[in-house]
Amino acid sequence: MKARKILSVVLLSCSFGFGLVAPVVPPVLASSNYQDGMQMMQAKQYARAVASFEQALRENPRDQNSYYCLGTCYYNMKDLNNAKSYYMSAIQISASSRTGIAAKQALKSLEQQAQKSGATPVRTISNTSSTQSRSGSTSTTNNTAANSTAGIGISKRVSREEEDLAKDIHTLPTDTRVRFHRRPESGGDHLYVEASVNNRPITVMFDTGAEMCSFGFNHLQQLGIPIPTGKPTGQSLGLGSSGPQATWTVYTTLRVGNIERKNFPISVQKNLGLDPLLGQSFFKAFHYTVEADSNPQTGAIHFTRNTGKQSGSIYKQREAGAEVPFSREGREMLVNATINGRSVPMYFDTGAAGVTLSKDLAKSIGVNVPEDADEGYDSGASGDSKSWTFPVRSVKLGPIEKTNFNIRVVEDLPMKRGLVGQTLFGDWRYTIDSTNNVIRFKR
Repeated sequence: MKARKILSVVLLSCSFGFGLVAPVVPPVLASSNYQDGMQMMQAKQYARAVASFEQALRENPRDQNSYYCLGTCYYNMKDLNNAKSYYMSAIQISASSRTGIAAKQALKSLEQQAQKSGATPVRTISNTSSTQSRSGSTSTTNNTAANSTAGIGISKRVSREEEDLAKDIHTLPTDTRVRFHRRPESGGDHLYVEASVNNRPITVMFDTGAEMCSFGFNHLQQLGIPIPTGKPTGQSLGLGSSGPQATWTVYTTLRVGNIERKNFPISVQKNLGLDPLLGQSFFKAFHYTVEADSNPQTGAIHFTRNTGKQSGSIYKQREAGAEVPFSREGREMLVNATINGRSVPMYFDTGAAGVTLSKDLAKSIGVNVPEDADEGYDSGASGDSKSWTFPVRSVKLGPIEKTNFNIRVVEDLPMKRGLVGQTLFGDWRYTIDSTNNVIRFKR
């Protein structure tokens, strides 16, 4: 390690090229990794600079200047989604500092640049009329775990997806990080990432419970993409009792961070009352680790491309009891959870706020709705369904066990499995290893 020293950092070399130059950052106690990052950035070796700044953040997760510099590196690497996310992280640490003000100016310039290019401005807040998740107490719900490929021509579509992935696999990055943020106004549970569809930015929910990447006509209109016509190509089920919803397949260029898929199919329904869903069809070629910052409202998803070799985990050491095996039902990840001592297969779903069971499934494992349970309705594109929220004695998944823990029981849940969501595992770091079919949890 190099000796630590006081370094007055000047970010004039971090200018954007479209008129924004960051102010001088006041003297800081700079780590060797931060110094290395500055040197690499000044030499325009941005990928190497990113690695150094990320290491600096591991040493000090509240290093605002490293967040700012990462945003600038990603801007120069033409990755505007990650640039925006890192600038937002810098602002969240201190909006009134010089670095915070510079980050706000950077975001404003990114917005102006997007408008000049004809793209839809980057969104920071979603439509709050659909604020809660599939497991939220007043949620607008599209159950993506049942986003089933039960429609017309599905086998052909899946076959085409596999062929396209085989063609794309060597163009995908072997190792990349994508910033995520949570939204307090939506319960603060879900992971949101910045994406682009046909080079137009949009915020999407990272959702392991979604088989496909799901959008609504409303999102296509926002993006300026023509609404599909003709016969539907599939169906999607949601909470409620109104039956399946027709879906259409639209081929796009979808990009998240440095991961880009061209001629990529997204599933579109007439109206999706929540943010678009980034599902398994997009990231199934990767292992991925969710790494929260010291402020759990932000963090990164670390993607490593699945080479098919043994292990594939980014962890150097495997901890006994920390692995949870999963199997697949279609594209869904099926794990064994334990509720009040009873084992029950459930879907591992980052797009679900909490633990959700159908009323029949709850009854089958001896969990009855108490008279004092909080009543609500889950409202979705396919109708409304009555629900109850109440605590159970314990819920366990691998090394995670929570007692006196709230679950949600939904009267009409159109799937045979329940959902394991963010309230159970969201405060853990976890890796999805799709070679060995295990989830590795780490504190």
